[in-house]
Amino acid sequence: MLQIPFADSGTKGQLVAHSGFTYEIELPSKLLAQDPAILPESVVIDLDASKIPDGWRPQFGINSGNYSGYMDVIFSPRGNILGDAAGAGVMHLYVGDAEDSLFLKERFEAAYTASHAGTRPAYTSDKSFVPMDEIPLSVSWITGENAYQTKDRRIVSVFTQTGAVSVHEVNGFFSEGSAATGDSQDSLDFDNDSVTNEPDGLADDPYFFAETGKAAKP
Repeated sequence: MLQIPFADSGTKGQLVAHSGFTYEIELPSKLLAQDPAILPESVVIDLDASKIPDGWRPQFGINSGNYSGYMDVIFSPRGNILGDAAGAGVMHLYVGDAEDSLFLKERFEAAYTASHAGTRPAYTSDKSFVPMDEIPLSVSWITGENAYQTKDRRIVSVFTQTGAVSVHEVNGFFSEGSAATGDSQDSLDFDNDSVTNEPDGLADDPYFFAETGKAAKP
């Protein structure tokens, strides 16, 4: 119970709290003082393979810039997400092996740059670098070696309106469909459109399980 009335200087001395009444103070959300959780060695969150707010990505049309230095996912006391991430609706964070994320991407970008006049691929929400579970020998940027099998990986989904978090398998397959779009593995384009029947080494619909409810095994 308030013992002394309180006047706010910004309201020209007008009383905003009166003595004899009980008031409840609502404080803004605050990050707890605790050590961050560290991922196991060689495990990374690959932003180029994740579905994240566009404002977090490089803004130069090609991947020559840097990701935002402020990519916080802050939960409110009610459980929903606050800040810039709130407008994303859903975020899919790709958690995988560092070798898959770095070694494979390096080879892909080198082949892409050589065939696209020095231009590097742009990683966006609908054009992400998510390799197939097994990259066949027919794919030009892996040709000459045994078919490459990716290591264990998961999609951690965050639904910003509710704050729900779930973990799912990566859908590392290409979709059977029509090749009328003209996509081909030789062009090294990011198709990821679920309408090609010619694998280019990239998953066409990597977030399918995350969006349809197939959960990953522990």
